[in-house]
Amino acid sequence: VAVPMALLERYGERLLALPPPASTASAAAAEDPFRRPVFVVGLPRSGSTVVEQALAAHPRVQALGELPYVGMLACERMGVARFADGDPRRLQALTPAARLVARDRYAGLAGLDAAPGRAFTDKMPANLWHVPFIRELFPHARFVVTLRDPVET
Repeated sequence: VAVPMALLERYGERLLALPPPASTASAAAAEDPFRRPVFVVGLPRSGSTVVEQALAAHPRVQALGELPYVGMLACERMGVARFADGDPRRLQALTPAARLVARDRYAGLAGLDAAPGRAFTDKMPANLWHVPFIRELFPHARFVVTLRDPVET
């Protein structure tokens, strides 16, 4: 589904205006089985598959591919059908209970193996729009941003 560029630009402006998430580091976070997610984000056709394959070569990395669940959960939280119609401020400052519900839902939808010490990847390029929300859900997430030269397309 194509999203009009004007909507994407407005959403991007609102996204850039967000303050950084509050630190959620705690002793409980150290025990969190989801403390090692890696989100591969960026533009389509920019090498995200190769990056994920390289990461998945490690035996303690579970590659999940391109999952639509972060965007779906973000839209639900904002109460909209398309993320570009939403207000990203509604994705911040989740209560601990709301964070747990959303993370458990993501894990269930993704079929995530939450083995302690195991990392997972989600390489949906469009998750670039949801980085603040991802940081709320997974405070210890790492991000790999893939880019491409526009001349190469």
